[in-house]
Amino acid sequence: PGMETSKAYHFLDGPFVEYKGDIPADDRGQILEKLKVAFQELLEEDIDTEIKVLNKDEAQQMCNRIKEDYFNLSDFGDEP
Repeated sequence: PGMETSKAYHFLDGPFVEYKGDIPADDRGQILEKLKVAFQELLEEDIDTEIKVLNKDEAQQMCNRIKEDYFNLSDFGDEP
């Protein structure tokens, strides 16, 4: 189903993303199982994680180094 983000919070004390849209009741169980499998696969990869607090310029440099044009930081204003 097409899901669009409606609200997000990306800070250490409890990050989340809310989506708007509708998942038909008959599909919810199957989708939940797929999500569980996908999350378990991510956990099993045991990827090193590093948390950094960056200002806009530092984030722009780092994100462009990792994946060019993954997202456009100019949409986020000038505040770190």
